[in-house]
Amino acid sequence: MASTQETLKSPAQLVTPSGKMQLRGSELIDGQRIPDRHTLYGENVAPALSWSGTPREAKSFVLLSTDPDAMRVASREWVHWAVVDIPPDTASIPEGGKLPAGARELKNDFGKTSYGGPKPPPGTGVHHYLFALYALRVPKLEVKSGASLEEIRKAIAPQAIDQAVLVGTFERK
Repeated sequence: MASTQETLKSPAQLVTPSGKMQLRGSELIDGQRIPDRHTLYGENVAPALSWSGTPREAKSFVLLSTDPDAMRVASREWVHWAVVDIPPDTASIPEGGKLPAGARELKNDFGKTSYGGPKPPPGTGVHHYLFALYALRVPKLEVKSGASLEEIRKAIAPQAIDQAVLVGTFERK
């Protein structure tokens, strides 16, 4: 039987992970609660993220942050952050989300081209937030800013070489 962590990561799995690529957060610990400052109930500051073990043949990265538990209240997985065309020599995004030259943010489900932290409605239980990093074989991902999550994932899937996922949780009581 798959672990809860593996089950949660499956919506984001677009390529079989090698296990070499790792995604970490300075304040985000896999499977643990996201600090308030990174939520819309707090300061809404994008968390610092770093990665290692990336494939040499990667020509760009994509970062998606989604909430699959939003389906309980919004009837779909919610996009909190979508960053494409991250240059291949990039190994981190600092706290606050300052992106390297060439990287491009797509619209999230709040209608903004920026990070939008967790904001689950009170009483909807624990939500799991997937931070998924994809290494791609192309320098640019051909998607429009207003693309749906399905369209973004459809564009990523044939270009993905590897991936890593970090899961954070948050609940508003």
